[in-house]
Amino acid sequence: MVELREIDQTNFEDVIKLSVSKHQETFVSTSIYSLAQAWLYQKTAYPFAIYADNVLVGFVMLGYYEARYKAGFVTFMEKDFGKMKYQS
Repeated sequence: MVELREIDQTNFEDVIKLSVSKHQETFVSTSIYSLAQAWLYQKTAYPFAIYADNVLVGFVMLGYYEARYKAGFVTFMEKDFGKMKYQS
């Protein structure tokens, strides 16, 4: 089962260790940078850890822009999980 979980003291260290492939580094912020943004923009940024069968497989941060009445992905990171790769 795939689920989103809040980031807290039990999974924070694992989430900040997530990384993207070299060719994605210019397009995707690090999880630690995204978490800093989420702290600054607490009212509009919503970071989550992505788990599959209780194993951390990624990170996503959603954002809401009230002035534009839009919501969307701010950051999305994923990693290989065994032979399967979870994708959005």
